[in-house]
Amino acid sequence: MTKPVILHICLSKGWGGLEMYPIRTGKEFIKRGYQVYGLCTSETQVAKGMRNAGIETFEIESKSQLFSPQLLKLNRWLNKRNIDVIHCHKSGDILVSALLSLVTKRKAFFTEHMGVTRPKKDLYHRWTYSHLEKVFSISDETYRRNINSLPVPKHKIDRLWLGTDIPPTPIEDGETIRLIKQELSIDSNSIIVGNVGRICSGKGQMELLEAFALIHQKHPSLQLLFVGGLDVSDGSDNAFVRKLKERIAELSIENRVHLVGFREDTERMLAIMDIVCLPNHNEAFGLTAIEAMAAKKAIVGANAGALPEILQPVALLANPHKPIEIADSIEIYLNDSSLRDNNANAAYERAKTEFSMENHLKKLLSYYQNQDCNKDMPIKLITRLRNKFRIQGNNHTINLSPSAKIRQCSILIKGQNNTLIIEDNVNIRDCHIEIDGDNCLIKIDKNTTIGHNSYLSSRESGTKLSIGEGCMLSRNVKIMTSDGHDILKNNNRINPSKDINIGNHVWLADSVTILKGTCVGDFSIVGINSTLTKSIPHNSIAVGNPAKVIADGVSWRRKLTF
Repeated sequence: MTKPVILHICLSKGWGGLEMYPIRTGKEFIKRGYQVYGLCTSETQVAKGMRNAGIETFEIESKSQLFSPQLLKLNRWLNKRNIDVIHCHKSGDILVSALLSLVTKRKAFFTEHMGVTRPKKDLYHRWTYSHLEKVFSISDETYRRNINSLPVPKHKIDRLWLGTDIPPTPIEDGETIRLIKQELSIDSNSIIVGNVGRICSGKGQMELLEAFALIHQKHPSLQLLFVGGLDVSDGSDNAFVRKLKERIAELSIENRVHLVGFREDTERMLAIMDIVCLPNHNEAFGLTAIEAMAAKKAIVGANAGALPEILQPVALLANPHKPIEIADSIEIYLNDSSLRDNNANAAYERAKTEFSMENHLKKLLSYYQNQDCNKDMPIKLITRLRNKFRIQGNNHTINLSPSAKIRQCSILIKGQNNTLIIEDNVNIRDCHIEIDGDNCLIKIDKNTTIGHNSYLSSRESGTKLSIGEGCMLSRNVKIMTSDGHDILKNNNRINPSKDINIGNHVWLADSVTILKGTCVGDFSIVGINSTLTKSIPHNSIAVGNPAKVIADGVSWRRKLTF
């Protein structure tokens, strides 16, 4: 198949996750032998970043330049390079792509990074968006907003999580960390709470500063580190930076708070943070969140926007507008190193499973090549005869390994864009598997067995139920991401669905119930008739209703020795 030739349009003058995304993905596609080009505004961080990544650019002083014969010059430039895919990254970029489509037809895509809430269904927006093949929503939260706000049919909007490079071994060497701290003039014995992101009010740095002020006296070794540009040229809000510095001075904690500016070595900065705090007010995705997960860090995140879907159940969440809640969450980690380590390890595993750059690029390429990755895969006739399938809605992915043994099961899939994956040598008999919502997932990894009359349910849009490799689920096990009914307080629902992640080589004994928002660590055991309502660490045993950890440092094997 001919490789697509890709143009990224990003005319933004700012510098943040949105602007970095086309540069990162473009660079990765170039590494894999694809031709990638960029249309950007001259003398911006985007232009510099694209050139440094090896992306050839067509640069303009302003978008208005293209409302002239310059558009035809650009089109000739595209034709000369055989560009057949255009990928836009800001809503204003779509107009340029729409105008180009009047001259030469190409596949056009738009990644909606902002989570727009203002309706865009007037005549102008209906025309500019009409040429797009797909709109990519970067989170389930963004997807819900896009469905309501954009002039695009629902089947043309897909949720596509962003990805990041997952290092095989994050930086954990003590000497390396000491040297990085020394470079920043931070004491090597300090405990660091850190934040990475554009310095502006919406990212929650002021609330984090106030939270730090509440607890720093109780923890003399605690330091606060802000990583992000300090000037508008680096994407920051200069007025906000000034207020932040003034508040630091008012609190007389200049020797405890470090603003190191924009850094290209994000991985090194994350390495020295013991706790990463991201109290973003209304994040559409949170690229820094998955970078922190990939760095194997304990995270305090906002309970608003898209961060809960990205971070649950591997982080502590707090109201981003309430410093006292942020401070309380930080102190939970400071007072419980075991929880801090467990959440850091679970975050790293979740990043590898859900947010790797490799997985993201594969999905993106399938769209570029017009191979819709959200189509039902053929189900073998023998599998259909042995089980009862009810599939409603569109754009589902059903991937059942030929070596999986699936018999006498009832499998229900309802909604849009759902995914069921059953890997090699999985053995399931007489079970009920239910996916009900949009963008939901059930994944059962290889060499797992599930006993009869078990019930697996990923219900409500955007929820994920993942079961790792080599697990053993006994009879009558129930795993549910949703309570099944609304619980209300002041007429507002207070019991949203939450993801469930069962690690590798986990043993769930007879009649175990696993409830929403839980994470079961690798090589752990949950005893007969237990109900798990909270996450448990690796190599532990939990029993009871609600289940409590009664042993740690254990393992198990299928073989019975006697």
